[in-house]
Amino acid sequence: MTAKNLSDYDLGAPLGKGGMAEVFQATYRPTGEVVALKRMLSHVADNDTYVARFIREVELSSRLRSESVVRVHGFGKGDDGTYFLALEYCDGGTLVQLLKAAPRVPAPLVALILDEMLAGLEEAHALGIIHRDIKPPNILVTTTGHFKLADFGIARSASDETLTATGEVIGTPAYMSPEQAKGLRDLDGRSDLFAVGMLAYRMIVGSNPYASDNVVTSILRVTTGPDLRIADVAQTVPAILEAVIDGLVRKNRDERLASATAARALLAPIVANLGARFPDVLARFVANPAQTAQGVARAFAADEIASARACVDGAPARAVVHAARAQAYDPSDLDAASLLEKLSTLHGFHLAESNDVRIANARRELDERPTDIALLRKLANLYRGAQNPLEAARYLKRYLSLKPDDAMARSQLEELVGADDVAALTGAAPGRPALRTGDIMRGVKTGGFGAAASSASPTQTAQPAPRALTTSSPRAFGGPVVIAADGPSDQLSGATKLFLVLGAFAVVAAGVAIAGDLLKKGSDSVDHTLRSVEATQTGMLSGLVDGTQGPFIERARQSARVRDWQGVVETTNFGLSADPDMRSQSSATLLLLRGKARHALGEGKQGLIDVRLAQSLAADGSETKKEAEALLTSWSEGAAPQAGGSKP
Repeated sequence: MTAKNLSDYDLGAPLGKGGMAEVFQATYRPTGEVVALKRMLSHVADNDTYVARFIREVELSSRLRSESVVRVHGFGKGDDGTYFLALEYCDGGTLVQLLKAAPRVPAPLVALILDEMLAGLEEAHALGIIHRDIKPPNILVTTTGHFKLADFGIARSASDETLTATGEVIGTPAYMSPEQAKGLRDLDGRSDLFAVGMLAYRMIVGSNPYASDNVVTSILRVTTGPDLRIADVAQTVPAILEAVIDGLVRKNRDERLASATAARALLAPIVANLGARFPDVLARFVANPAQTAQGVARAFAADEIASARACVDGAPARAVVHAARAQAYDPSDLDAASLLEKLSTLHGFHLAESNDVRIANARRELDERPTDIALLRKLANLYRGAQNPLEAARYLKRYLSLKPDDAMARSQLEELVGADDVAALTGAAPGRPALRTGDIMRGVKTGGFGAAASSASPTQTAQPAPRALTTSSPRAFGGPVVIAADGPSDQLSGATKLFLVLGAFAVVAAGVAIAGDLLKKGSDSVDHTLRSVEATQTGMLSGLVDGTQGPFIERARQSARVRDWQGVVETTNFGLSADPDMRSQSSATLLLLRGKARHALGEGKQGLIDVRLAQSLAADGSETKKEAEALLTSWSEGAAPQAGGSKP
């Protein structure tokens, strides 16, 4: 960059004015190039702090070459001693003007704009430059569809220690990161990432929840309260973009996406797809924001309708999610409204807000404890029971953001949004589905797990055995409430897996040996030997079932420790489905756990039945029998548990 004289520029129309400088459209005489000339106001020319910041903008901006950053043309000092900076002229105005014409930008367009801003930050952060004031007025636009970072006036080098004192807050509160709002000195590129995440959030939602006319109020909103989740306020965000935005706006910077490069890598598939499908769409958006936004929204609404129709027969709950997205993209879409009505009629879905007191109470509790995983799990299950897949999906997403290794919850969410979306949201590549109870038992019978696991579809449901006392749960999404995988395969220890396989071989070996014994002893001893066979196999299979059920007992106990009672019920249902004849001692333990959980959920009668069954099944002197008897005694001494009764 070369120093230039102010007299080399012909000043034209004013473009804007701030507290430190005014900006004009100008022409550079030697070449005729049109530029934006930023000239320091005379009343701040003697202020050393403002002069230092102006010079810092010149120095830092001139080091950047990205197409996503406003290019520096030249700089200098006028005859009156005021500094000026000539910048690339962006003929599309700022993001502010675009958002006035299209207050809500379709999520796919936001993905493209976000990628451009991240590209600019990628270079700046690589050079150790932190912008610190990313907001709509500082995003300049060209008619060719480029979105560029501008105004590095309060930017600083990561190694600089001169411009900001500890505790001094510089920037725009509604977009600044919590650490910047607190006036911390050790800012890094993650502070800018928070700001671009908030910018993306604002474009999709239409407002910034941290904004306030009162600066103190704005700072308090930024620095306190739970993380924002874009899915809580917008249904149409593609899973990849949802994961990126949520990852950018985490209040704890250590939980935030680590770099602009990492964020762009996640966005790459959706950006490539959109670029190929809608060439020059950003240029069209700049030229006609409202019309282009509407056209893109309608195109994606049609995609969602097509996806919904493809799911109607096999996955009606997922069809509802797609149809609701279509309606959110285009509220005037009659196909979406018709399909939602049809699905609700056929399958009993209820998308309106529930009047269930349990849901209302849980949501109030969640307002006070927004990261309580037990409450999130409870709400997801309550909404599943209420036949509302949209709300169920929302709370499952929030739950999995805190507990991403819960394979059961992952499977439930896959039923609603698909495996690819879940993989994008949880940051894990979709692989083969986790083993289910049925798969494990089939694997024992067929001699291995591989074939059983590979034959199971990601959305296959596990059905409990048809016993009247173990299938009393309400129906959800066309099947039992428990419709997900019963746990990740890594929940089974290596020893347990080995025990299962050896147990299968032992059963076969025992059968062969006893068959030989039958032939040897003759027909007179057939009845006696068959009784021995039954006793031997029963003992072996009982041990095999106990080994299978062990992980579910531990999982249920973990859920009970965090008072996730619905999680206990679901886990124990899966464990019990491995023993349809109720012969194992592990089944007694599972029944006891389920009975206590049902009682805690207000399902007193069902809980009482489970505990009585556990007592009758448990071995004399066992801890399970003692606990069941103690519970029955305490319940008989107090008010008998009733359905809908109070929690203990």
